[in-house]
This record gives sequence, structure tokens and C-alpha cells, in this order.
Amino acid sequence: MESLPKIPSPPAHRWREFRIKVMPVMVFVAGLGLAVFIWKEHVAGPAVYGEVESVQTSVSSSKAGTLTKLTVARFQRVRAGDAVGEVSVTDPKVAAASLAVIQAEIELLRANMKPVLGLQQNAMHYEELRLEWMKQRTQLLTARINLQFNEVEFRRMEVLFKDKIISERVFEQARAAKERLQTEVEELTKLVNEGEDSFKQMRLTDKVPPSQSSEDPLHAAIVVQEEKLRLTEAETSPLTLKAPMDGVIRLINKRPGEVVTTGEPIITVNALRADHIVGYMHPPISVEPKVGMTVQVRTRGFNRQASSATILQVGSELEVVPSPTHARGMTKMEERGLPFLVNLPAGLNLRPGELVDLILQARSR
Repeated sequence: MESLPKIPSPPAHRWREFRIKVMPVMVFVAGLGLAVFIWKEHVAGPAVYGEVESVQTSVSSSKAGTLTKLTVARFQRVRAGDAVGEVSVTDPKVAAASLAVIQAEIELLRANMKPVLGLQQNAMHYEELRLEWMKQRTQLLTARINLQFNEVEFRRMEVLFKDKIISERVFEQARAAKERLQTEVEELTKLVNEGEDSFKQMRLTDKVPPSQSSEDPLHAAIVVQEEKLRLTEAETSPLTLKAPMDGVIRLINKRPGEVVTTGEPIITVNALRADHIVGYMHPPISVEPKVGMTVQVRTRGFNRQASSATILQVGSELEVVPSPTHARGMTKMEERGLPFLVNLPAGLNLRPGELVDLILQARSR
């Protein structure tokens, strides 16, 4: 009996059999592989996490005083040595009183010089010029002190005017007072410079008589007043605040016009880059971190990067550290962990303060 030819199955029947028998298996395997990949790469956080160390420093004043000027804003970049502000370390009333005393003593010396002007005309002319120059310096110091605190007051008035708290007339009066003091300082500075030039010229042309010795009471008194004036100039000069390192202004804790104490942070500067990662091993500690142990550093996010690093130092006790779940916004609980220091891999572009995952490997380099 001849075999009958096979009846061909229609494509719709084969597709139906494929969908019923094969496709479920393929979908299951693909889904399982995808779930494992997602769990491994994005969901399952390891027991160890780290934070890129944020290096920061504070700008403070070595003396107590009043912050008179601030030349930076938040998040502004600065370089080491840049001037960021000024602090006046002398009470203006005390400085004005000291300058008034010095000016009165200078006037007294000028009065005592008049009886002997005919006897020592050349010597007295030199001392008269010297006293006049010292008087102008005291006036310049007084004007500078007044200008410093008038500038602080003007900035306060400027803010009040913008908020429409004071009238335009009051604001213009404050501006006029500041401009008047600025003009006075400029004129006195010019006079002091010209007087210093004349004083030096008399020395160079040998017009100063040789009778000026330390035994001359008048000359000695003038020297004392000049040293007092130098001391007052040094005390009334504002203390310049400088950035200690290259970085970004993170916080401004004080504003112009506020009183600052010695060592009180005025500005906080963050470094532009970090050099280390601080990791925290949470108990129970399954793998004891050791110096020289290899660590895989993995960034967080959708485009994960990984690189190898080395443990540099290990802490001696558990510290209270923020939980990684807190960093992800899930809870505010805190945990304890054993800190250890890891070098920052060169191939990873990490910002200070960024969280990373760490995988410890038992083998050391």
C-alpha cells in the first residue's frame, strides 16, 4: 500500500504551536535575564557605600572686628590668595580719639617751636614740614575710618531703598555723604603723597641740619609722635581676608556690618575636586577592610561607571553615618559603620559629596 503524502500544516497552525510551546519559554528566560541584570546593576545595593570626600575650609579673621566689605558671592569661584573681604579691627570711636590725641600733641609741638624759629630757621623748617605731614596723615586716617563705616551704612540704605522702605531723598543724602568722604580721602591722600615727596627731597639735598640728634628734646618728641602715628595707622588699617585655596564659595556666614569674633567662620570655601572616597562598612562586617585591599568603585545612576581603587587607611571605631537609604530619600534613619579611606580612581568623573557603591575584594594588590 502506497504511503499517502503528508498533509502540509498551514502557517497559522505552526504559528499557533510556536506561540503555545516555545514563546512562553523564551519570554520567561528573557524576563529572568533582564530581572537579574536590573537587580545586579540598578536595584541591589551592596552593603558598603562611600561618599566622595568634600574638602572645605573656612575664611576667618585673626582679630575681632566689624566686617566692612565682602567682594564675593555664593558659588563664585576663587583662587588661593584672592581678597574676599575686609574687617575693621578698631572701634571707630577709639581710633578717632587716638588720632585726636596725636593731632593735639602735634599742635602742641608746633606751638613750642615758635620761640626758637629765629635761632634755628632751617632745622625748624624741616621739623615744621614733618609735623604738617604727620597732621595730614592723621586727618587721612580719620577720613578713611569714616568712609569705611559710611560705605557700610550706604549699602544698608541701598537695600532699604530697593525694598521701598526709605524715600529717594534719604537715599540721595546717604549717597552724597559717601561721595563727599570719598573726595576728602582722595584729596588728603594726594596731600600726604606730596608731603612725603617734599620730605624725601629735603633729605636728598642735605638741607636737614646735623643738629638733629637723639639728645634734642624737640626732635625726640617728634619721633615719639611719629611712631605713635605709625602704630595707629597699622591698627586702623582694615584686615584683608584672603581665600586659602582654589575653590567655590559654599556659604557666606556673615554680611557687611556684622561683628565677627576671632576665628569665627565668615566664608566657607569648597575645593573644586576631591582626592579620596570615604567608605562605611555596616555591621555585621562580613569582609574586614584592610589597607591595600582592592575595591571596585561603582557610580550610581543609569549610566554606571566602574573602576578599581585601593584602601589607603581604615578607621579604628564605628561612626554614626547617614544611611544610604536616606541618601535615596527613603528614610531618615542613621546607622553606624566602620570608615575607611579609598583613593579616587582617575577614570571616574566624581563630584565632591557624591555617593558611590563599593565592592571589596579579598585579594590585595
